[in-house]
Amino acid sequence: MFKAKVAAAALVLASLAPGLAVMAAAEAHARPYTDTEEIYLEVLHEKGINSGHGDDGLLRAGYAVCQELRKGFSEINVIRRLFEDNDGLNSGGAGYLLGAAQASFCPETIDGRMVA
Repeated sequence: MFKAKVAAAALVLASLAPGLAVMAAAEAHARPYTDTEEIYLEVLHEKGINSGHGDDGLLRAGYAVCQELRKGFSEINVIRRLFEDNDGLNSGGAGYLLGAAQASFCPETIDGRMVA
């Protein structure tokens, strides 16, 4: 009896999964940004830096910058990677995105120093 209930619940969840995935994706995209995220995006937009994936793409790039810096990658390597991985982003824009990300999300990595 218990197995039948679990199987029925799994079937119901499986039938709802596509709709829930769409709702979750819409919710993730429509989430409100923090004040820090808003300022980061505003700074990038003022310099004409955008992403083919919208503001969420810019935020993912910013957080990825911080992850790489925290792992010990140099600022130059991170800029090179941003430039290579993002069509339409020139090296100056990649450097600006790196600086905006550091100032917003990981100031402890500025100047290549990791401050505890």
